[in-house]
Amino acid sequence: MLPQYIIVVSSWPLLANGKLNKRALPQLTSFVNDEYLAATTPLQKLLATTMTDLLAIDQISATSSFFDLGADSLMVIRFVTRIRKLLLVDIEPGLIFDNASILQLEQALENQSTDVKKLHKLAQTQLTLATLSPEQQAALRKQFASQK
Repeated sequence: MLPQYIIVVSSWPLLANGKLNKRALPQLTSFVNDEYLAATTPLQKLLATTMTDLLAIDQISATSSFFDLGADSLMVIRFVTRIRKLLLVDIEPGLIFDNASILQLEQALENQSTDVKKLHKLAQTQLTLATLSPEQQAALRKQFASQK
């Protein structure tokens, strides 16, 4: 494997114990010169939120490759696990490798889905739930439990 980007640094940032301080290294996202395209649909926004959480970055363009921003195969497994849990879909890691951008992945998920409207509605619901406080989430769970 060959690196796609090489960043030259003048000196290695070190911790007090002499080990490399990886957090102090320059981030690749500041060097990748993609034009930013915001996520527009609920599904795109959910995928973007999940990717930014995993990559520990502030924002991601809908056209940026997950791998160009630093993802690896282990991160793909974590991403697939989160998507399966959030969207209740059965996807394989290969889908992420073949569709690395948010736009491509959205299209692949829609093609795989039997009900695209339900997929987008579930994504919107997950985004809404993420904005609730823990107390509001607990109250909502209690309300649903009492309805059963």
